[in-house]
Amino acid sequence: MISKLSKSITNMLIRNNKIHNDESELYHYAFFIIISEFILFVYCLLIGAIFNVVLQALVFSVVFYVLHRFAGGFHAKTELQCQAVTLSFFLLCIWLIKFTMQFNPIYLIITYIVSCIFLMILSPSDTPQKQLSTLEKTKFKKITILLVIICSAIIALLFCFKSTVIYANSIIIGVILETLSVVFGRLFNYKLLSE
Repeated sequence: MISKLSKSITNMLIRNNKIHNDESELYHYAFFIIISEFILFVYCLLIGAIFNVVLQALVFSVVFYVLHRFAGGFHAKTELQCQAVTLSFFLLCIWLIKFTMQFNPIYLIITYIVSCIFLMILSPSDTPQKQLSTLEKTKFKKITILLVIICSAIIALLFCFKSTVIYANSIIIGVILETLSVVFGRLFNYKLLSE
């Protein structure tokens, strides 16, 4: 659906002489990303509104999105699978944000620390369709480590103020989901790369 829409927009721009035909792949990909991210953003707002955690849902999605850009992760075989998996996990995570205040914070912190270790070791996770060079892998790993350090510093500050712990939990859950994405991406992508 998103692919067809982005292709239609690209073809319309070509027909109206706004872009050249040889640029169509680039524009198609750009529109695909923009539309996908917009749908995900709206979805987060809606789910956040349903659970009355709109700002926390946005914090979660920004953390996940920024980390995912550099750490990589799981990529489904089809657009439909990708959307279904992403939307399902976002629903689960936003629901979890609502209820993390009832968790013992020590378990959440331990899970976060373990996730950070795995994320820093295993990132970035590339795919057979977009393999990273050694230089890109080094650069993305450094950026991922820096982002984890920044997230950890923000979490520590937020835990100092009891009223903002739910925002710290939103960051924690975003990092945990990205770690799961990288772990499954590594497992799935390794299988693809070895075929």
